[in-house]
Amino acid sequence: TLKDDNVPKLIFKPHTRSKPLDLEDWLDALQLTLEGIHLIISSYFTRVRETAELTYLRYLQLSPLERVVARPRSVHVEGVYAFVERRLRVVLNNTIPEQVARTSRQAGQTSCVDLLFNTMIDVAPGTKVDGEYFTKELQAKKTVEPNHLKEELHRWKFNYRRLERMGYAVPDPTFQLDALMA
Repeated sequence: TLKDDNVPKLIFKPHTRSKPLDLEDWLDALQLTLEGIHLIISSYFTRVRETAELTYLRYLQLSPLERVVARPRSVHVEGVYAFVERRLRVVLNNTIPEQVARTSRQAGQTSCVDLLFNTMIDVAPGTKVDGEYFTKELQAKKTVEPNHLKEELHRWKFNYRRLERMGYAVPDPTFQLDALMA
């Protein structure tokens, strides 16, 4: 059954990684957890996540003044999915950061899609500072211990994908290759 104790909490690790990477890791862990609980819950969460991510990508393309009206379209809910929405909404409300949950409740934006979308906005992996951070990370030459190589490649791939999604030009491939070969 779907209980708060079964679902990982979204916790941002201070001084170790970026918030967007923590969010993406949490979403992946949550997806795996829900798959283990029930296929219907997992498929519903996939629809919710895709809707929130698409809305967030549109949100990033708007000017700051236009962003106020950017809201996700509700995922069509009927039958068993209505029950899943109600239960998953409670679980998400208890696993996302408290300030996001409180703000969402105050604004009346408490559907699962709204909660994920508001969490993405709170993490803000689309600001100019984040774009500069990801560009720097892709070009940075690092010495990586062999036992940490897989994690570093995962981080590099995430940074590359996030930079593309944010609409920034990815760095020259020769800089990226130099960073990977360091």
